[in-house]
Amino acid sequence: MATQLSQEIYKLDTRISNVYLVKNDSGAILVDSGYFLERPLIIYQLRRLLGAGKRLTAVLITHAHPDHDGNLNAITSRFGGDIYMDEKEIPYAKNPRRVDLSKMDALGFPDRIIFKTMTRIAPVQSISAVDWNESWKEQFGITAIPTPGHTPGSCCYMHHPSKTLFTGDALLTALPPWTVKQKICLPSAIYSTDYEQALTSVKNITELNFSALCTGHGHPILEDASQKVYAAMY
Repeated sequence: MATQLSQEIYKLDTRISNVYLVKNDSGAILVDSGYFLERPLIIYQLRRLLGAGKRLTAVLITHAHPDHDGNLNAITSRFGGDIYMDEKEIPYAKNPRRVDLSKMDALGFPDRIIFKTMTRIAPVQSISAVDWNESWKEQFGITAIPTPGHTPGSCCYMHHPSKTLFTGDALLTALPPWTVKQKICLPSAIYSTDYEQALTSVKNITELNFSALCTGHGHPILEDASQKVYAAMY
């Protein structure tokens, strides 16, 4: 089941992509919603973590790939919560054909099947753009950081009380695309819309000061994360 990473942060037990819950006396925020195949497990864990009758304050999305926002409708219909993502991601989340298939020919057979399956997610209608200036800093100690490249509006979220950085797929701790081998690494070029921009975003991440790293795929790094990322990248 879910693992408590710090006083306020929990990592849900998932296999395909990571989902995190930030919970304090002010409420609860979900970071990414996971892939639809893991929906029953995610909903079960949220019920246990939130408690009877409790609802989400917000759901923060790092980027609009369906392994990260594939359960938005199911989760918000049960637990509430306003949905936020970069404004550049909103058109993708509202479009039933969710993933850019232009690079399909570069994928091997298993990846091609997964890529096509990822497009079969219901569109999300009610979404707000993140506020880069304040976001959820006062209530939860969270701010948003733009890190485009993997997708046009990829962004990270910093939880300042624990100095934890949530990166989605802007930076990984498991080798793509299958993310089985654990290693600090760059996002996949095939799955990124602008790889040069993605590399610039990774450089910007290495200049941040954070103690813990919670990525979209791979195990979290809970100590000396920014130093370990810098060492891995340089």
